[in-house]
Amino acid sequence: MQRTISAGVILCALLCSAWLLGQSAPKQMTNQDIKDLVAVGLSNDIIIDKIHSADATNFDTSVEALKNLKAANVPDAVIRVMINPHAAPVASPAAAAPSSSGVPRVEPESMGAVYLLESAGQPLRPLPKETVKVVSGRKGLTGGQGSVQMPDTASTFRLKSGKDLEFVVRCTNPESFELYQFASKGNNREALVATAKGKLFGGANTQRVGAIPFAVSKYGDSSYRFVVTAPEPGEYGFLTGWSAFDFAVDPK
Repeated sequence: MQRTISAGVILCALLCSAWLLGQSAPKQMTNQDIKDLVAVGLSNDIIIDKIHSADATNFDTSVEALKNLKAANVPDAVIRVMINPHAAPVASPAAAAPSSSGVPRVEPESMGAVYLLESAGQPLRPLPKETVKVVSGRKGLTGGQGSVQMPDTASTFRLKSGKDLEFVVRCTNPESFELYQFASKGNNREALVATAKGKLFGGANTQRVGAIPFAVSKYGDSSYRFVVTAPEPGEYGFLTGWSAFDFAVDPK
């Protein structure tokens, strides 16, 4: 029995490693980080962009903490974002680059955030950003599976089915983004990302599963367009590192 349990633990570790290959645990941005950035004289816009691009945050916004931030000369605009750090910034027309048709292409100002592209020249709509965690479990006597979990049972960003969806991301490596369909589980949403099967003489074979393909093309000077072909109704999320940008597709 102890040998079976140990094998299950090893499989779980392998599954997590398979999905997080090349990634490290996210460093959480804290109140002290913000005070340090203010102390060196960085502008509000730069500090806010840093908050939005952080993989994880752990801000204390209690009454006493807010007093402490104010005493450290942290601007109100920055404190407001600390209270709600998951609200992605709206893209600015100042970042527009011309397309081949002459219609300006509006690029996001912030790196790494995912935006819905409804039509050329229109404002980009930011997808909600969530922090994910990896959960794993056994499957049979020698198998296991690893999943990615994000909070809440449904996305607040709702779209209609029956058409291709286009998104824009300002990034240097579009291959770092993967799209998964999620299912409700308890108070969360969960997507299977890896499976494992134990070998007869030890070890395990792991396999990545579940990623939904999408087309990638250059968009403007420093962004990429993701085109998802008519996704079926359900909950979805673009995963990158320890973050997810989620949306949902509703039936017509």
